[in-house]
Amino acid sequence: MLPDNILLMRLEPPEAAEQEAEGDSLMLGLFLDFLSRQALESNAGPCFYTEAMAADDEDLLADVAVSSPR
Repeated sequence: MLPDNILLMRLEPPEAAEQEAEGDSLMLGLFLDFLSRQALESNAGPCFYTEAMAADDEDLLADVAVSSPR
C-alpha cells in the first residue's frame, strides 16, 4: 500500500506505442475487410440494423465493464 503522496508512472518508449497503434490499425483493417467480404458474398446481402438487434446487443453488453485505454 502506498501513501497518498506517492504517484506511480509507467513510461513507454514512443516506438512501442507506435507499433501497438500500427498493429491495432492492421487488425481493424483486416476485420473490416472480412465484414465487407461477408456482406458482399451473402445471398441475402447486407441487412439493416434494427431496434430489436440493438436491444439484444444492450442486453448482451449490460454487465460488461468498459475502461478507457491508457
